[in-house]
Amino acid sequence: MRAFIYLLLIVFVSSTMFAERIPDAHISVLCYHHVDLNSKTPYSVTSEQLIAQVSALNQAGFKFVTLKQIDDFMYFGKDIPSKSVAITFDDGNLTVLTKALPILKKMGVPFALFVYPSSISVGHKKQFMDWDDVRLLQKEGVTIGSHSFYHPYLTRPSGIKTAQKYNEWLETECVKSKQTIESQIGVSVNYFAIPFGLYDKNVYAKVKKSGYRLSFNINGMNNSIHADPYFYNRVMVVNTDTPKTVVSKASVKPVYFDYTYPLKLARITSQNILVKYKIFNAGDYDLTTAKLHLGNPVGKGYYSEKEAMNYQKVYLGTEAFYQSSVTLKDKAGHSCMGNWSFTYQKNIPDYLQ
Repeated sequence: MRAFIYLLLIVFVSSTMFAERIPDAHISVLCYHHVDLNSKTPYSVTSEQLIAQVSALNQAGFKFVTLKQIDDFMYFGKDIPSKSVAITFDDGNLTVLTKALPILKKMGVPFALFVYPSSISVGHKKQFMDWDDVRLLQKEGVTIGSHSFYHPYLTRPSGIKTAQKYNEWLETECVKSKQTIESQIGVSVNYFAIPFGLYDKNVYAKVKKSGYRLSFNINGMNNSIHADPYFYNRVMVVNTDTPKTVVSKASVKPVYFDYTYPLKLARITSQNILVKYKIFNAGDYDLTTAKLHLGNPVGKGYYSEKEAMNYQKVYLGTEAFYQSSVTLKDKAGHSCMGNWSFTYQKNIPDYLQ
């Protein structure tokens, strides 16, 4: 009996310590594209920039982690550094192999690469890697994920008029891409990066059913244990970002919501809307500092203490995918941000309802 009570005490103490530790983990996932690309694009950083940014993150106390470590943290509560950062690259440009790999390997930094098979099949002719290159990266320890099959706007199906055709199209982008990459590299593909970061509830559901464990957006937000594994946040890095800027982006604390309107990943038909959001653990924040952004700041709105809800009247100028971001300070004065996304479309086809 004493042994049984002692065992229960150990379990209780361990679970209490675990519960206290888990919420403190701050995870930033950075999204890169190219390194030293001979083309004018904001998405190509120089080798010098990449080295300086990684060094600055190290100096700021961040520890570099793999997507598998994030996976294990989110699903199994396994240990992860309290200030974690993961590096990812999208598309499969050849410079990831020729420039990024030697730099990050020398610095001891793991990273992941999201590819889409249609570009890898074209290969070097279009400055992409080929399948031999992708296999080489995988053997070097790089995590390979899917970035769809053709890299389309998944929220804007083109030329599709029926639910059957729509489902077949999503199946190609989510499932066929996974199967194709797996057949080429010989290991499971567990992670998906949404092209352009454009989600809706249908895309979300399809990705979740397709066998992935994490799916990534590019919402510019960071993560904690409260993040949605199938709407996992990433921060875009562009060529104007200084090392200080990257550290600042990676350090912004994530904010989550008990309720939002429009709902996350919804499609709406109204152009004049009253945006509503109720912040999770609202007592941790100075709600008077909250500002709503829909691409651009739209003001502070107003806060109802009775309902513990923020409100903001918004006119949606064009039919588009909207990212609703809320910036504010916590009680300690730290910069915080939370967001959710929705699509405004005057006439929603039946197959997208």
